[in-house]
Amino acid sequence: MTKFVRIHIDLEHLGTEILVLVPDLGNGANNLPGAIFFTLWKTINGKAFATAVVADITLPHAVLPPNIALGTSVFAAGRAGLELVRIALARTGLPKSALDQIGIGHVSVQSASITYILPFAHAEQASNFKKLIRQHVLLLGLQIMPSHADSQSQYRAAPGSTFAGEDQSNTDFLGVTVSVDFRPNTNFVCIDVTLDENYLQRYDWAELSNWDAGYAGNRYKHIFDRAVRGILRLDGPLAQHPEPSNAALAQLGPRNEQLLREYLTGKDPKMFSGFPFRPPDLESSRRKGWRTAQKVILEQTGIDIKKPWKEYQWQRPDLLVKQLIYPGDYLPKSRDVPFRFCADNWPVLLDSLRSEYDNI
Repeated sequence: MTKFVRIHIDLEHLGTEILVLVPDLGNGANNLPGAIFFTLWKTINGKAFATAVVADITLPHAVLPPNIALGTSVFAAGRAGLELVRIALARTGLPKSALDQIGIGHVSVQSASITYILPFAHAEQASNFKKLIRQHVLLLGLQIMPSHADSQSQYRAAPGSTFAGEDQSNTDFLGVTVSVDFRPNTNFVCIDVTLDENYLQRYDWAELSNWDAGYAGNRYKHIFDRAVRGILRLDGPLAQHPEPSNAALAQLGPRNEQLLREYLTGKDPKMFSGFPFRPPDLESSRRKGWRTAQKVILEQTGIDIKKPWKEYQWQRPDLLVKQLIYPGDYLPKSRDVPFRFCADNWPVLLDSLRSEYDNI
């Protein structure tokens, strides 16, 4: 379930005689596939002392050959990161008597990306579901961030803007990014919820030890309901969709912008006079122009001009309300367990990491 964690491992309890020996892990020589390390420093009387190691851990790449990132808990991911850092430091020659003193209590979580996988019967259904999410996001006025992957979209509440008619300072979604990833020819949609350090501290989730009972406390369901369903306003009182901003309208082009402005005032878009009519079949030209405009406007603003705006403003997509629900862990088939970072395989992976450390 956890795709990525950034952990901070405090070292100051080891004492200055050890801290002066800690190398610069940020030079890249100690990085592993799926694991990047950085050493943090302080200077006392002109001498540099390491204070902590920060580790970016992408799962399951860090502990297994690359495969679909299912993962297990944030706690397990942080534990894996701790073991990988101890292995990296042991390889540089630091005494194990000191490294054995680094435990879970010295690890905090600075960022976590939690993956929820929603399966569908067919790839087309998964693709359409992602499009519906995007259209709803556009209607709500969420910020859409560019992504290098064509299949992925990232959404967040933008500070200083309005979100469904509310000032962002009054929302609980600052520090949350929701990414929706549809991979072509697959029948599932991956939803990644990334929580930043401020969000984790706000909920007292920054210490790794606080994630040990995450499943027992239904934390992953809580995060899904609050971050995914919450940011999409699928629960609670209906929120009025705001009218598109001038910037959003301008990207439609002059003709479609004028059509949408008239639609927002209550005019029937099928009667729009700006469609290019070509005799002799004026009615056919009108229908073609309307269908083209409807598609462009829907893709770029999330507004479906086939129904009146006043009615549309207070609607939720029924399909999202019913199907965008907490899916639980996506469990691999038994034959795939040995090749996955999952709950069933986690004890084996942890023993493997510990054995690697012991054999250095």
